[in-house]
Amino acid sequence: MSLERRLDELEQPKAHLVELTGQTLPIRVYGSAWFHRLLPDPVALRLAALRGRLEWFVVPRRRAEALELAGAIRGEASPRFARRRLIEDAVRAELQWRPGAYRGISVEGYKRFEAARARSSAGVILANLHVGPFLGLVHAVAARGAKLYLPGGTWGVPTVDGLRGRWIATQNRWVEEAGCRWVPVGGSYPVLRALLERGETCLMAVDVPGELEVELAGRPARVRSGIARLALETGSPILPVVTLRRGWRFVGMIGEPIDPAGFDDPATLTRHLVAVHAPVFLQEPEQVHAHAIDVWDDALARVTRPKVGR
Repeated sequence: MSLERRLDELEQPKAHLVELTGQTLPIRVYGSAWFHRLLPDPVALRLAALRGRLEWFVVPRRRAEALELAGAIRGEASPRFARRRLIEDAVRAELQWRPGAYRGISVEGYKRFEAARARSSAGVILANLHVGPFLGLVHAVAARGAKLYLPGGTWGVPTVDGLRGRWIATQNRWVEEAGCRWVPVGGSYPVLRALLERGETCLMAVDVPGELEVELAGRPARVRSGIARLALETGSPILPVVTLRRGWRFVGMIGEPIDPAGFDDPATLTRHLVAVHAPVFLQEPEQVHAHAIDVWDDALARVTRPKVGR
């Protein structure tokens, strides 16, 4: 398929075409938007936090997983930290069925994004992390009139199974309904480059496992350098972004733009970008996703990686 055809195909929503299998009645009820609208957001999120606390005390498997993950992220299996992580996971799980809660969140630094788009002759790259409710920024920015292109989605996957599959299909559909578009992974680099060259905004994750050696939160890690290569080839500025939970509120944050012209090669730019993001891993460890274990490259991560569910 030609590049022009692939770009045209992007604009056609496809998440609704994925077939759901293993959809029992409890899964269909829990995975329905109407079910989660039965309670207002503040009440539902507090109940989710209570569920996380109860799981710590009465579900040994969940407690063991939380301790394993705490050890992988913090370097020690602190029960206090593990309990906070379990609560955080429960709250985020409930929030992800409530995209409406994302649209009105405050976005600190949004004017930086607008200014970068106005100044750049190419597009803009928003570089996020798998920390906090990271899809929140997608909905918040889309609600303000900006269209984002994201690598991922379920293209090429004919079926998804069970509650996890329903969650994936639903999240992908909601992103499309917000006006954003998924870029199918696998050969996505030329498509993303073409989008940036025509002035679009692309959101990509910094902490994707790869081959480039970096230091993340004081530990060796390996990530991809695709964001840096795209920025250097197109001249697109990179804006670090993150979405975090603050008590019972959520906030998106857009950092200062990074001009790729100040860097000589993708490795140097990638290491700088990781260093800019690293404080979030240290300051908000309970909001770091399990996927971070796949990025870190030390003995602790290698031992823990097969044990912790995603």
